[in-house]
Amino acid sequence: MDELKLDPQVLENTANLIVIYCQKQKLIMDEYLRQISRLQSEWDDDQTFGKVIQEIRQLEKSVNDIMDMIRFKYPQYFKQLAQNIRERPKLDT
Repeated sequence: MDELKLDPQVLENTANLIVIYCQKQKLIMDEYLRQISRLQSEWDDDQTFGKVIQEIRQLEKSVNDIMDMIRFKYPQYFKQLAQNIRERPKLDT
């Protein structure tokens, strides 16, 4: 384990990528819901639209909750790990 070299900058970049990924997933779900909602006028004669849109809203909420949890937890972990690496004493070999 002592020979494992972790670059703090790579860890911070990983944290940033996680944030960007989560934001993108939330945008995708928002757009998905918007596009489905646009179909309402074509779907008015069908009684199932309300159920479908309700399920999609619940799915969007679940995805957003998961993405928020990931976005707040994992970047902090990687940034803290990077900070720990920067602060640990250098071993003379």
